[in-house]
Amino acid sequence: MASFSTIRPDDVQAIEISGARPLLRVERTNSLWHLTYPVRQLAQAASVDQFLDSLAELKPEGYLSAAEIGNDSELQKSFGLEEPDTLRISIQGRGGNQIFKIGNRAPLGTRFFFQRIGESGVFSANQQFLGVIPKSFNEWRDSSLIHLTETSYDRMELHQRGNLAFEAVRLPDKGWQLKRPLSARADTARLQALIHYLQTARVQEFLESPESVVDKDTYGLNPPVASWILRRGTNVLAHLQVGATSPDDPTARYVYRPDTDVLVLASAEILSLLNLPLNSYRDRRLIASIQEVDQFGLAQPDGFLVARQDTNWNFLSPISTAASPPLVQVQLDIFAGIEIAEFVNDVITDLSRYGFDQPQREYTLYRQTNILSQIQFGSSVPPENVLVYARRLDEPAVYAVPRSILTQLAASHLQILETAFAPEQVARIEIKQRGQRRELVQTGNVWNVPDDPDDLPLDEAIEETLLRWGQLVAERFLVDNPERLREVYKIDEIAHSITLIFRSGANLRRWHLELGGRVGSRLVAFSYFDEDPQPVQLFLPENVVGLLLTQLNAPPPRLSVPEVSPQ
Repeated sequence: MASFSTIRPDDVQAIEISGARPLLRVERTNSLWHLTYPVRQLAQAASVDQFLDSLAELKPEGYLSAAEIGNDSELQKSFGLEEPDTLRISIQGRGGNQIFKIGNRAPLGTRFFFQRIGESGVFSANQQFLGVIPKSFNEWRDSSLIHLTETSYDRMELHQRGNLAFEAVRLPDKGWQLKRPLSARADTARLQALIHYLQTARVQEFLESPESVVDKDTYGLNPPVASWILRRGTNVLAHLQVGATSPDDPTARYVYRPDTDVLVLASAEILSLLNLPLNSYRDRRLIASIQEVDQFGLAQPDGFLVARQDTNWNFLSPISTAASPPLVQVQLDIFAGIEIAEFVNDVITDLSRYGFDQPQREYTLYRQTNILSQIQFGSSVPPENVLVYARRLDEPAVYAVPRSILTQLAASHLQILETAFAPEQVARIEIKQRGQRRELVQTGNVWNVPDDPDDLPLDEAIEETLLRWGQLVAERFLVDNPERLREVYKIDEIAHSITLIFRSGANLRRWHLELGGRVGSRLVAFSYFDEDPQPVQLFLPENVVGLLLTQLNAPPPRLSVPEVSPQ
């Protein structure tokens, strides 16, 4: 058998396959395979590499020399190597060029005939190789709907039925900003997800041949239902036009790529993403980020201002004391989580119409002394009143957000005051229930009852209770209507209170709790800090007030009222 040298796939720079006329040509450029004929676009690298690997592994199983073939015309004809449509494979590479002619399948067995140009003999090999030879250039076309070789795009346009839906520009921080038809923050995650989806979407079928002119009326492209363009400056990186539904497949739509003059069928799901209204592409976060916030405050009359110092937070007003880092973080997380429910008006002209002439609340978030965001909450949105108008003072728009946000955001410094303490910082405990009073005093780490020296409290139980209480981090709700809630939660009926008096050096001087009944598995309590008369409502686990329950043996009764939302 004549010697047969195989190709080295890594050395191949171009492949050309032709029959009666050229079928396709691919070239390797910068490690990527590109179709250069009959269309110019990215090729399916996996298919090209599989073909080259199979050609490299091609091992002749038989060989007939020119002398053996002789002048036997019937034998020569059986090879199928001299027909006008005989398939030719041209391999061009650094190691030289090779051209193969692919002939007929052998009448018996599993072989096919082939010849290498420049040699007069005929080889035969396993016909399994024939399965990797493309029958159409479409088999080697990249089936990606779009292919982005770079990520330096900076502009996006979407048109719906010939009208501009939006134009967005990419900011230096990689976020997106809507530019037209209005200037507004864009939903960066949604726009990036759209790009990712279109990059991963696949062509179901290539339709028009390269020589044909696409009839836009036939395919619903005049105008297209949706047109999406991605640019870098004025250069178009990707352009898709979505047309009519395929009459043969209602789950597919015609998609035309003007930048490559290609018409394909693709999933109709593409239109569901490109046909969304403008507001779907707007950023629904009222505040984009709280990562840089190191001060925030509430405007007067009940105002406060807290500032970060390393990992601690301290009040700058109305008092100079510590704030609770976990509760401050809860507040910042609430700010970061506020989602716009409705885009009410893109330009505000009448503040009083939305209650911004006398806003319910106004919060300011700072980075050092620079204002990052200033937020006002106006009046409730009629008729249901489940939303409240909100606006950022650096934006002209009016939004509506859930009214429950006002319940969660601190309306007083008392809601984020640092209340953590160590058991040894407690000097005295006063317990009262329905006229009964008991006082516990800590002297030299020992608890005693001054009014009854024979009453010996259990030190370990008291220490354990104070330890849990001192570590308590619970959301606090400002009580706007104390009289009504005292009745709802039966606080005066239960008449059960506990007061901690602290030694100097603690963040608090006095913490007074008035217990109500149970709501679910928790106890309701009104909490008073130092001498401030404003109560704050807490929901406490029972182990925090275990001291009360064990010392007086009088647990609060379970409430026989429906659960009431925090006020």
